[in-house]
Amino acid sequence: MPTCDGLEATRELRKAGYKGIITALTAHIGTTEHDAALAAGMNFVLHKPLQLSALKEFLFTIEADMGENNLTVYEPIDSPD
Repeated sequence: MPTCDGLEATRELRKAGYKGIITALTAHIGTTEHDAALAAGMNFVLHKPLQLSALKEFLFTIEADMGENNLTVYEPIDSPD
């Protein structure tokens, strides 16, 4: 069993200064779960089963956001030693 879920992991990443894109992929489609993911700091929420059209829209959105907002898909965090 993991020590934390995706929401907690996202909060910890944001707390550590991570500014890259974080996306949830969940089987839960309710607004409560969706809102919780965004409140935790995720940028996007995708729902299972993932449809090809939703994946394409997601990828085009990321591409546009990266250009407009200087977002990065991967931004390393300095790890504490």
